Amino acid sequence: MEFVGKSFSGILKIVAILAVVVILGHLLIYAIPFLFFAGLGVYLFVKLKNYFKINFATKNAKTNVKADASNSTKEGFKDKAYDNLDGEVIDVDYKDV
Repeated sequence: MEFVGKSFSGILKIVAILAVVVILGHLLIYAIPFLFFAGLGVYLFVKLKNYFKINFATKNAKTNVKADASNSTKEGFKDKAYDNLDGEVIDVDYKDV
């Protein structure tokens, strides 16, 4: 019976490793859909939170920023008023109708 004792421990180790691999593989296969939907839920939650944060919470501030940006592009027009006569004046003669 000495041959059984020597090879039995090796066989037992192989069977134990195989059992652990099969159990973990089985759990992994059944856990993949749950992990996928959990990840999808977290992703959608973050995207929706950022969407509402950008589009609803700062709507007035966003409008003011856009108004300031459009006014800053027209800075050159603020300095040149229509009643500014310091520059060249063109005299135009009109005919009376």
